[in-house]
Amino acid sequence: MAVNQDRVSRILAVLSHPLRREILENLSEKGELSFTDLMNSLGVDTGKLSFHIRNLTAFLEQTPTGRYRLSKIGEHAISL
Repeated sequence: MAVNQDRVSRILAVLSHPLRREILENLSEKGELSFTDLMNSLGVDTGKLSFHIRNLTAFLEQTPTGRYRLSKIGEHAISL
């Protein structure tokens, strides 16, 4: 199976930011967190967290109650 280098580059670009990795690590450790829980845990403001969550859409999913958790891709990324 051929590796799509452009896709790999986009994934690595998303994961290159330390705050995005922290978001993934927090969710890996705690399972599910609300936006406010993430904001308080990371010590960032609403705008900053919103920006980074938008960049992590492939790695996250929202529960019916609006909490965030890792998607399958997010689980694989955190194992790296």
